[in-house]
Amino acid sequence: MSILHKLNKKSSVYLFNLPNTLTYSLFNYFYNKLITNTQNADDEIKFFHENGFFKPNINFKNEVIHLKSLLETCEKIDRQSEFIYCLNTKIIDAIKIILNSNKFKNLQAKIQRYFNLKMYLIDAKITRILPIEKEIEHKENVYSNNYHVDYYLMNFFKIFINLHDVDESRGPMYFYSKSNSRKFIKFNNYKDRSDYNVKNEKELGLIKNTGLIGDMLVCSTPQCLHRASSPKNDNFRDMLYLSFAVTSDVKNSNSNLFEYEKENYNDIWNCTSYLSKKLCKPKSFVEQIKTFNKILKDKII
Repeated sequence: MSILHKLNKKSSVYLFNLPNTLTYSLFNYFYNKLITNTQNADDEIKFFHENGFFKPNINFKNEVIHLKSLLETCEKIDRQSEFIYCLNTKIIDAIKIILNSNKFKNLQAKIQRYFNLKMYLIDAKITRILPIEKEIEHKENVYSNNYHVDYYLMNFFKIFINLHDVDESRGPMYFYSKSNSRKFIKFNNYKDRSDYNVKNEKELGLIKNTGLIGDMLVCSTPQCLHRASSPKNDNFRDMLYLSFAVTSDVKNSNSNLFEYEKENYNDIWNCTSYLSKKLCKPKSFVEQIKTFNKILKDKII
């Protein structure tokens, strides 16, 4: 890691209490100011703009029950305190039932209006997390169990869908709004995902992603500190993770949510992170400026 890269990664935290890199935080600041569109937006999108997350008033219980029935015979990759399900064609089709529904298409339309670009599915993953020892929960990275952000531009975001009812015993995701992420960083002397204090979590605005089977959370994970908490003993949490990019790189004016399947099918459904890095993680500052200018030029409204 070069000295410039270290400075870029650390200075945003030290100088501005922002959890992402300095140049990505600058990109996100100007994207929020110059590109996002809140004109005629509903309360959910206005809340998302202000806080970096929202829970849509829709539910996919029936679709998720169908999806879960297919997981019972699914192959799994066994990792430390975590299972990753291998998504076969039946499971992929079940996920697409959700994403092709009118409920989701209405959500997609208003998210695209907000970001001023079309959105595309770039990663899909289903995991089961298991309990870990409390003493390593904030130190050793087992399954993203310590506070962090995803080091991408804000044209990357995630949707989380509960595959069963999630309460405190299931190890829900803990996270903070954009503004409260900055408060947490300042109050808890946050340096990086393995070096911070854990004080006043609740008082600083901690949110727990609890809810019913089929509920969903939309979150700007590059802007909101978050982590997976550990389930209680003899418990677990199953979750569907969907990652999206908003971009103008697709030249087809009739493109749909699954446009990148044509050339990157395995990357999407095996969750390789190839597309997220390609579309949302430009390495140099010059590339970041080019990406911003292209988005500004190609924005829908």
